[in-house]
Amino acid sequence: MKETDITQTLMFSLDQASRVARVSGMRFFEKCSDLDITFNEYFLINMLHAHPNIHQRSIAKLMLKGTANLSRDLEKLEKRGLLKRNLTTKDKWMVKTLMLTEKGEEIRQKAMELAQDRINKIQQIYSPEEYAQFKEFLARFTNEIIKKEDMFFE
Repeated sequence: MKETDITQTLMFSLDQASRVARVSGMRFFEKCSDLDITFNEYFLINMLHAHPNIHQRSIAKLMLKGTANLSRDLEKLEKRGLLKRNLTTKDKWMVKTLMLTEKGEEIRQKAMELAQDRINKIQQIYSPEEYAQFKEFLARFTNEIIKKEDMFFE
C-alpha cells in the first residue's frame, strides 16, 4: 500500500479550510469592537435566534459541542444580559430553555448587518448552484462521519 502525502487528503484540506474560516471570522469580530462578541458567540446567538426556547442539550447537538463547553459560553452571554434561561415543563418535567433577550437580539442584528458584506463576498467564490452543492457535500460528509464513527455530541 502506497503511503499518501497527508497534505493531499480530504481530511487535511477540510482542516485547513476550517482553520482559515475560523481565523478569518475571529479577526473580523476582533475588529468589530463596538459589538463586544466573539466569533463563537456570534454563532451561538444566531442559533438561539433561529431556535428560540431551545434546550441546552439540543443546541449542543446542533452545534456539535459538548454541554460543558457550551455551558461556559452560555453563562458568559447570560451574565452580559444577551440571553435568558426559562424554566418550563415538558411531559411533567421541569426543563430549562434558552432565549435571546432584546439586547441579545439587537447585537445579533447589528452583527448580521456588519457581516453581510463579508458573507456576500464569500458566497461569490462559487456560483449559487456550486455554493448550494458545496454546502450539501459538507453536510453529507459531516453526517456520514458522525454515523460511521458513532459520534455523539451532547
